[in-house]
Amino acid sequence: MKFAFLSGLLLLAVPFVAPQGLAETLDCSAPATTVEMNRCKAQEVETADAMLDKYLRASLDRYKDNGQLAERIESSQSAWETYRDAHCGAVYEKWSGGTIRGLMGGECRLRLTRERTHELWRSWLTYGDSTPPDLPDPSKSAPGFEISLSEAQLGQVGEKIFQNECAGKTECLVHWNRGEAFPSVGIGHFIWYPEGVDGRFVESFPDLVAFMRSQSVALPGWLAQLDPLDAPWPDRDAFLSARDSERVVSLRQFLNANKPVQAQFMFERAQASMARVVEAAPESERNQIHQNLKALTTTPGGVYALIDYVNFKGEGLADTERYNGEGWGLLQVLRAMDDVNAEAELDQFRQAAAKVLTRRAENAPKPIEKEKWLPGWLKRLETYRD
Repeated sequence: MKFAFLSGLLLLAVPFVAPQGLAETLDCSAPATTVEMNRCKAQEVETADAMLDKYLRASLDRYKDNGQLAERIESSQSAWETYRDAHCGAVYEKWSGGTIRGLMGGECRLRLTRERTHELWRSWLTYGDSTPPDLPDPSKSAPGFEISLSEAQLGQVGEKIFQNECAGKTECLVHWNRGEAFPSVGIGHFIWYPEGVDGRFVESFPDLVAFMRSQSVALPGWLAQLDPLDAPWPDRDAFLSARDSERVVSLRQFLNANKPVQAQFMFERAQASMARVVEAAPESERNQIHQNLKALTTTPGGVYALIDYVNFKGEGLADTERYNGEGWGLLQVLRAMDDVNAEAELDQFRQAAAKVLTRRAENAPKPIEKEKWLPGWLKRLETYRD
């Protein structure tokens, strides 16, 4: 039963279960596709399961002479496994219809497994005096992050991102930038690829649609029936010809009426990104990156910066999101923070992001990134303040 849910999750989330030996060839420091991200998450879960099993066996071994207590520990573990499978199965189902469902289901199992391992350690492997615990505190080796905003603060973040992307203009909610191969839609300008287009940037609009379905948001009829969920305009010229059509107008109105759920989607996306970013960092830098992230999550301004940047420029994990081998996502900004001379973490983050995005524009194959887009990017970073 230990790996039953994970196996089911993988079978549903990816075309096939990873064959034996995949871990030797899969580069989880920069997974390039959703399939690879699912497999990397499965490896994380497998590692966490092994640690849980270690701490459970140590707990039972410590109380092997107290049969009644050992039996209660075993029964509580069985009850927890039932809860874990039911709860994370529900999380997976919540995201059904989107490619992110495997990641969200796996993230749920990873989080609960780490929490359960720590509970076993605290309850059965520590002592009430200065005696050292039987095993180390498992939470010290597992980066976990919780970000929190009030409903009002989340609404403000959504509006700020809408201003960043669209200057608050409703017509910009369905837009196609010159020089790009895809439309950008919603308050976060979520990427939506047309059929047959496989761009370098990570697509996000289909995952937003899946999230909206999970929240019981009624989609426009044509969008709900779209299968496959590809942008219905093959190129920018076709989109511009259809910008006043019923589809575009209804989509724009729908997105304008559902800003809060888009803000919630970006919030949850950023929450899920942070542990993956730390795990992908070089081992020698993980502790400092972990500390930087923790510091940023303590203030509303830092949380806003994390949510906006992940939505704006991504995690920095996909191998396709590189120019001359250099990425520009959250991971690259966090790694660059130590090279910035500033006291407050948010100031460090803002300045490091400016450095990373300037490097991207200088490495970009198209002059438009440096000549037109970079000034707007740097202006956006100036909103990263408490």
